[in-house]
Amino acid sequence: MQYGGLDRELGERLYNHGLKGKQVRYSVNCLHLDHPRAYDNPETWKKNYAIRNDVKRTGRFWAENGIVKP
Repeated sequence: MQYGGLDRELGERLYNHGLKGKQVRYSVNCLHLDHPRAYDNPETWKKNYAIRNDVKRTGRFWAENGIVKP
């Protein structure tokens, strides 16, 4: 998965593991550094959505290539 979908995919795996999210968009301070979005193209969006849909469909919560290997 390329940059731009990693946070969403992690959130979906955490949800599959039983954790609930909290929307804090307008309630907390945050800092975002502006940067070019080379990943913002139809091919990347399609690939990211396919991975996220697979996570939702299978209920997967473990990252196969994470810090701890299965």
